[in-house]
Amino acid sequence: EVFTGKIGQVSGSVTFKHTGTFKNGVASSEFTVVEGAGTGGLSQLTGCGRFEAGEHGQAKYQFDV
Repeated sequence: EVFTGKIGQVSGSVTFKHTGTFKNGVASSEFTVVEGAGTGGLSQLTGCGRFEAGEHGQAKYQFDV
């Protein structure tokens, strides 16, 4: 997955690698930043995160950068 935009005042793009599951109507995923795949001010970003999304498609993301 590629994010392009701003985090605070820093703009660029970053790529995330997901590992996820779908069970009992809930999609969940853990993801990491793909090293060397960012651009602009986000080119050196590192980190990981997770999300869960129920059947209505609304996801709650948590990032650790």
